[in-house]
Amino acid sequence: MSRKWIWAGLAAALLLAALSFIASGAPDGLERVAKDQHFDGQGHAVHHAPMAEYVFPGIRRPWLSGALAGIAGVLLLFLLGIGLAFWLRKR
Repeated sequence: MSRKWIWAGLAAALLLAALSFIASGAPDGLERVAKDQHFDGQGHAVHHAPMAEYVFPGIRRPWLSGALAGIAGVLLLFLLGIGLAFWLRKR
């Protein structure tokens, strides 16, 4: 795959993460069913998530916090993917 496509994909993902604040605040389908069936909030986390609910630590503005959490997630997965690709290529 051409490096241009990789960088274009990363740029598109970062742009979408940065624009995530315009996404709907309404619950998704699974959350809606849980609310309708009255079992929302009854689960528990198996482990601690560093940015649970897309909240970036230390940022008070919800729209900015969500966008930064999305950008951090995109960058983390990009770096993991690049690392995996290099590792597989060496094998």
